[in-house]
Amino acid sequence: MDYSVNIEAAGNTGKDRTEVVVLRRHTIVIVTGSLSDAAFETALAGLGFNRLLDVVATVGFYTAVSLTVNVFEVEPNPDFPSTLEP
Repeated sequence: MDYSVNIEAAGNTGKDRTEVVVLRRHTIVIVTGSLSDAAFETALAGLGFNRLLDVVATVGFYTAVSLTVNVFEVEPNPDFPSTLEP
């Protein structure tokens, strides 16, 4: 599946170019575990190396946390009520 994204086609989403690059690329990384060469080059051009590294590291960290929580079936602390729907 080709996840390449034309940033200009993002339209009037209310998000700036950087937000669109980050949102689209982190979705690709989560779904595929990687970026195509075209997606990587677009992200690199839009974010720069250090910011792209931050995004990938952050996505990886929260993916690891979510896997850990799921595997060990961690239940939320009832003393801290959630506003999320079950």
